[in-house]
Amino acid sequence: MVDPMTVIAQHWDRTPVPIDTIIREIGLPLSHEALEDNISGYIERQNGSYRIVVHANHAPTRQRFTAAHELGHYIYHRDLLGE
Repeated sequence: MVDPMTVIAQHWDRTPVPIDTIIREIGLPLSHEALEDNISGYIERQNGSYRIVVHANHAPTRQRFTAAHELGHYIYHRDLLGE
């Protein structure tokens, strides 16, 4: 498994920080899907692996924020995510 903090450190000096690249280099699938209007995105765990989903119809800045937010859940709380 790739250390998420190592990947983040490799990209942190770029503006804007390439969130999509970080997520993929960590090894997480990132999907952009049409979701209900009140759902910006989520992270889920299935069969021991994780994936991040963001709302494809939201503004690009919102999608980026959501992806970063879900990455934070993975880094700090992945042990709490159920299957």
